[in-house]
Amino acid sequence: MLGPILTKAVADNKKVTLVKVDVDESTDIAAKYQIAAMPTVFAFHNGKVVDQFVGMRDKKFLTQFVNNHGDRQ
Repeated sequence: MLGPILTKAVADNKKVTLVKVDVDESTDIAAKYQIAAMPTVFAFHNGKVVDQFVGMRDKKFLTQFVNNHGDRQ
């Protein structure tokens, strides 16, 4: 349910790139970022985690999350 909403929010903000990772296949990434629940969303800036959330969120939250990180400099 989260995927389509997040994909649309990212498509509307050209400053943000969405990368999806299958943590069942990429167990090294899941371990590195201590992902224990799905969905887990991270925002990276200059290679570092700057924000994250776990669980379903509504469209308003996702749009704001994406736009806030798209505006980072």
